[in-house]
Formats: sequence, structure tokens, C-alpha cells
Amino acid sequence: MPSWGELPILQDTTLISTVEKFKNKDFVAQSEIFTTKVPLDGPVAEWDVLGWARKKAGFVTYDSPAQKVEVMPVDHKSARVAKVFLKKELDANTLAWLREPGTEHQKAAEDKIARELEDLNRQVDYLVEYACWQALTGTLTVTQSVADFPMQQVQFTVDYGLSDSHTFEITTAANDWDEADANILTDTTDGLPAIQRLTREDAGLELARCYTNETVQSYLLTNTQVKGFFGERLKTELLEAGYIRQIRGIAFRQYDFGYVDSSGTFHKFIADEKAIFLPATNEYFEIHEAPAMIPDGEGGLKRVTGGKYAYTKVQYDPPGVILFVGYNFLPVCRFPDAWVYADVKST
Repeated sequence: MPSWGELPILQDTTLISTVEKFKNKDFVAQSEIFTTKVPLDGPVAEWDVLGWARKKAGFVTYDSPAQKVEVMPVDHKSARVAKVFLKKELDANTLAWLREPGTEHQKAAEDKIARELEDLNRQVDYLVEYACWQALTGTLTVTQSVADFPMQQVQFTVDYGLSDSHTFEITTAANDWDEADANILTDTTDGLPAIQRLTREDAGLELARCYTNETVQSYLLTNTQVKGFFGERLKTELLEAGYIRQIRGIAFRQYDFGYVDSSGTFHKFIADEKAIFLPATNEYFEIHEAPAMIPDGEGGLKRVTGGKYAYTKVQYDPPGVILFVGYNFLPVCRFPDAWVYADVKST
């Protein structure tokens, strides 16, 4: 019979496996956009900024040599990965119950550890989700104060190179999308055609998805042109999905999830009046993952790669179990011309 310190739930391999099983599809950026994970050898993420040629080739005669084409200009970016590292200290009762292998007390203790581990994992996922949506604004800026996280003042900025034109803004207040008479479907300056034109001309890509929160959807639902286009079908959209799902070939997704800060205030991942337009492919959006060193259980350290890590530590004074969960990561957007971050209200 194993001693309590040898129970499977306390082994770091088991903990890492358990963390990897916590998959929450409600975190849309991680499950629908940043689906590619890139393992790193060290703490720095490096990537080439892509930009496909949009020139057409020319014909040559049958006896002519090949036409010389210039090598693509490639910008290179690098940034140190962000680190999140959390712990929870479980009470002495949990430790006492673990001393009774094979009993209901042991199962209760293991269930408690699993629940607390899942809670730590969710907090990490909330941070990753936040970072991914911030990256899609063009810049991931972190100004974490000591007031919010004691002894953890962290500040850094990652600029993904999103151009001014792809940070789309309404030029005329009368065309704001909250205006009932705005021509959202047909306006070539401030409407959807203007947004779609950006990636067609700059990247040779068609926009296929749009992520917004409820404010932009409310603008669409009250817009005269949109209502006229949908007619009676609008009722079906609201009954089946609760929001408009498809306009001008773009699949719309209403996403109202967010996080709660230290004061208890709720913040949406996607800001009000903002819309994020993406191509169908996810190949330009990645999460780079750096390795970590964790205790090996024999007084030394071992290197773990490929995602989150977790381990436990047993303490005796005061008695208890400490759970650790961490992740070294950075969202990366490799093709700035492939998406548009739009502000649909000028004021």
C-alpha cells in the first residue's frame, strides 16, 4: 500500500496530465483561433512577419530565360514569453485524509486536489484568453500593478505590426454603426465593403469570420438596412442563435465572455463597439510555449516542455499540500495584413 506522499494524484506527471485534460471550449480565442501551439527551446519567441506577393507573374517566350523575381522582404520579430505561476495551499485536513490510502477520506482529498487544480488551470486560461484577444487588437500591453497583484508589478508590450489602415475607424459620425440609417452593408468607406477590401488588397485573403460582443450585435439588429435585408429571417436568427450569424459571406460570432478583476469588476475580452475580422484559416495565429524547470521529486530539477506544468509540494509546518500550476507562453500573430481590428463607432 503506497504512503500518502506516493499517491498518484500528487505525482507531477499525473498533475500535468490532469491539467491538459481541462479543455474549455468557452474560451473561444484558444479553441477557435490560436489553435496552433509552437514549442520553444528557450524563453524567447521569434517569428517572421509574413506578407505574400500580390503581383501577377508575366509571360515569357519559349526561348527566354526565367524572369527574375525579388526575394520577399521579411520582417523578423522576437519577444520574451510571458510567465504565469500560481499556487494554492491546502489545509491540514486534506493532508490528514491523504494519510489513509484506500479509504473514502483519501478519495475526498484527491477530489479536493483535483477541484483546486482545475480552478488554478481556469485562472491561467482566463489570462491566456485575455492575452490572445489583446494580441488581435494589434498590441499586447501589460501594466500589472502591485495593487492588483502584490509583489508582482509586470509591464511589457508586444507590437504585432498591425497597420493603421487595418485598425479600422469610422470616418463620419453619421456612418457609425449604432446609427439606424447607416449603410453597414453597402457603404464603401465606413461599412463592411470597406473592411473586406483591406485584406483583399493587402493580403490576398478573404475575411470569413467576425468576433464581437453584444453591443455591435445590437447595432446590427436595430439597423434599418440590415433588418430590411433579413426580413422575416431575422426572427429565425434570434430564435436559433440569439444573434445574426452571417452577413456578406462573413460568419459573425457574438462573444461576451470576460474576466473579473481584483475589485470584482467584470471586463469583456472584446471591448464594446469593437469587431475583429479574421480569415478562415488559423495558420497565422499561434501560441508559443517555453519550457520550465520543476522539481523532479528526488531533490533535483527536470525540464518540462509543451504547455502548462504542475507539481505539488508537501509541507509539515504548518502541515498541508501546496499545488503549483504555471505556463510560459506568448500569443503570436504572423501576418498583420490578414486581419482587421475595427472600431465601429467614431465617438
